[in-house]
This record gives sequence, structure tokens and C-alpha cells, in this order.
Amino acid sequence: MPSAKERYPHQDLENLAEEIVYQELDRIIRTGETDFCQCDVCIQDIVALTLNRIPSLYCSSMADKLSPGPNLASKADQVRNLAQDVLPEAIEQVASAAHH
Repeated sequence: MPSAKERYPHQDLENLAEEIVYQELDRIIRTGETDFCQCDVCIQDIVALTLNRIPSLYCSSMADKLSPGPNLASKADQVRNLAQDVLPEAIEQVASAAHH
């Protein structure tokens, strides 16, 4: 029996905050700004902690993703700023209590 989520089309439903968090984490890794474990488990823990502390930013159409209007773009900027503030705290938290 399919799950409730599987019964409804949702291929265009996306939390844009997730992509923003990954972009910001990638920037931190590439710049070497902070030294921390970058294994899959730690990366996922860092992203999960960050996403739990910032607002979600869902869009439900490919058009919104490809060409966000000014309101969505403004909200994305706010989420990016929050992610930049929260990510270092999440990295520190995971580094101090890694699951491996």
C-alpha cells in the first residue's frame, strides 16, 4: 500500500532552504573557513541541525525555482543570512558530539 505522500504528486515540491544550507556549507568547506569532519554522517547532521533552526521555504512549481519573484527572492536572502549565522553553531555542535 502506498504511503500518503506517494498518493499525491509532489515532484516539484521543494524546500529551497535545504539547497541554500548546502550551498552555504559548501562555501564554508571550499574556503577552509572552519576545520571539521566532512563525512556523510557529519554533513547530514550539520544540515539537519541547521534546517531545524531556520524557517522552511517551500515552493511548489518549477517556474518558482527557475525564476523566483521578488517576494520569494527576498525570503531566500533572509534564509541565506540565517543559515550563515546558524551553520557555524551546528558545525561546532556536531564536532563536539559526532555520531561516529
